[in-house]
Amino acid sequence: MIPRHVIVSLILLSLAMLARCEIDTKVRVTKDNPPKFTFSGNGILAQMYVSGPFTLDELRLIVGDKVLTKEEASKIKQVIGDSRVLWQVDPGRGQYVANLPTITYGELPKGFKQVFPKDNTNPPPLLEGKYYSIYVPSYNANHRETYFVVKNGSVIEVSTDEILKSGSDRQ
Repeated sequence: MIPRHVIVSLILLSLAMLARCEIDTKVRVTKDNPPKFTFSGNGILAQMYVSGPFTLDELRLIVGDKVLTKEEASKIKQVIGDSRVLWQVDPGRGQYVANLPTITYGELPKGFKQVFPKDNTNPPPLLEGKYYSIYVPSYNANHRETYFVVKNGSVIEVSTDEILKSGSDRQ
């Protein structure tokens, strides 16, 4: 028979280990235009980038788990260019992702600093039929880009699988 204090100690140790588990940073995008972004996870936000516009064909070049060769990376750079960041904000001192407010595209949250466009100029409006990404790198947690498209005036979140499986477009 295992002593009761050993069982209790093992349970407490297990709970402590679970409490320290990393929860990936995720962003959800509302259907509103401009969209609102909500966050979950237990990382600390480093920056927030909204990039685009992209066509579906351009997104297919950059989405997926494939490791790129130098030639493939060069082709992507030729097609897409160096940067398509439309809006970049910095939370200042680290803020836990779970404590972030809902952020509306183009509206700078209190305490944040706008990095791009400079001089707190409004970012451009999102274009019908184009694809965009939001990227929120965070410390202490995994993170990935979230993709969305503007269709019929609404914003629709799009999964990586949907991007890779959908038919070609020529926008």
